[in-house]
Amino acid sequence: SSGSREAHELLAETYDEKKSVIFLIAFGERATSTTYVERTIMSLRRRGEYQGRVLLLTDAPDERYDGLFDANVIIMHPKEEHLKTDFDFPAMTVKRFKTYIIDYVDMVPELDAVEWIYYVDIDILFGAPFRDLIQKLGEENKIQGDNNFSSKLYFFKNSFVDQYVAQSGFMIAQRKTSNTANHCLR
Repeated sequence: SSGSREAHELLAETYDEKKSVIFLIAFGERATSTTYVERTIMSLRRRGEYQGRVLLLTDAPDERYDGLFDANVIIMHPKEEHLKTDFDFPAMTVKRFKTYIIDYVDMVPELDAVEWIYYVDIDILFGAPFRDLIQKLGEENKIQGDNNFSSKLYFFKNSFVDQYVAQSGFMIAQRKTSNTANHCLR
């Protein structure tokens, strides 16, 4: 249909590695002592054909990932105040960092041109070009960049259950509309 075609073209126009960042989170012994992060980034680079910026938010010591990645992988540590919570369920401390993706991208001056933030869980591997995935999701979900200041945060259906349940292992945020006061994650 022409509506889907327009959305596809618009997402194709906005999909530009210079205007995109893939955001990964690796916290705790289980995540940082494994090769999940390395395998995700390797799959993005090789099969995913994505050479753009990746931001890794981790609590691992600096030396854990030292020298493992190219210059387009930015490694950050969480702000101390973001680690302090009253959650009874420790995993929630880590999961809530997904709500800070825009804040952490905003802290990196070399990411000022980023328009789209793609959050990816570290247990996801890519077997085909990343741009093809984004274009397909754009067409199927009518993802469009716009300037009307309505928040843009996209979740996708969990394919392992019959009813619609959004899964949060892969999310897309349009920075300019989700970054303004009283919108989306602000």
